[in-house]
Amino acid sequence: MLNEVENYLLVLEHLRGQVRDLLVKFSAESLDWRPLEGTGDLATNSPAALVTHLAGSENFLIAHVIGGRPIQRDREGEFRTKEVEVAELLRRLSAGTGMAEEILSPLTLAQLEESRKWLTGSGTVRRCILHAISHYAAHLGHMQLTYQLWLDQVGKVQLASNPDRIAAGRETSTEGRGKKGK
Repeated sequence: MLNEVENYLLVLEHLRGQVRDLLVKFSAESLDWRPLEGTGDLATNSPAALVTHLAGSENFLIAHVIGGRPIQRDREGEFRTKEVEVAELLRRLSAGTGMAEEILSPLTLAQLEESRKWLTGSGTVRRCILHAISHYAAHLGHMQLTYQLWLDQVGKVQLASNPDRIAAGRETSTEGRGKKGK
């Protein structure tokens, strides 16, 4: 296996691992929570939808675009994902590991330079792999922000339900959330 491809696989697995580690922190209720409801540019996606989309996107980019395999995908449906348990989301995410290794491991330098087209662009196989990696990183960031916003939302609800704690000055909206000073 080319060192370059091995590094791509390591980065993909590292990103998948970060998504897995974050995913298990979400409660069942928060998996379907969206910080901003609605549609259009300002709408956000739930953690469950993001994980389902990442799995679908990785399968599309690596298995279909690079590997040439036919796949069944409902991209729009990925964003409507609801009421899926963490175990199932982890299974969807983990399915990409073996598939990516199987398809990317045998690639040669010449194959990395071959041209491909996908929904949002075109370029070399190398560029497609890098697109998959950057896509993971972007949605991991979305999930991290969603988790932080969820904690803030839950904290405000807990504070509002116990006004004596606020009056006593024992709790603020950022206490206990790992906020670090500069």
